[in-house]
Amino acid sequence: MIVNNAGSVAGGSYFQIDPQMLVDDANVDLVALFVINRILMPKLRTRRHRSAILNICSCTGVYLSPYVGVYSCTKRSLNIYSQIL
Repeated sequence: MIVNNAGSVAGGSYFQIDPQMLVDDANVDLVALFVINRILMPKLRTRRHRSAILNICSCTGVYLSPYVGVYSCTKRSLNIYSQIL
C-alpha cells in the first residue's frame, strides 16, 4: 500500500507569497507523489495480493480558502489525479 499524505502550505495572500514557496508547495503536494507512484505502481501491479494507493486530499480542495490557495489547488488536483488512476 502507498499512502500519500504529504502537504506543504504557504499561507497568506497569493501576491504576498514568495514565488519559490509556491513552486516548493507544488513539488511537495503533487510532483513528489507523481514520482513515487510512477516508481512503485509497476511493482504493486505485479504482486500476488491486491495493493492500494491512498491519496490524502483536503477539505480545502472542495471548500476553497483564499489564504491557502495553492494548497487548495494542489489538493483539488490530487483528487482529480486519484480519479484518473
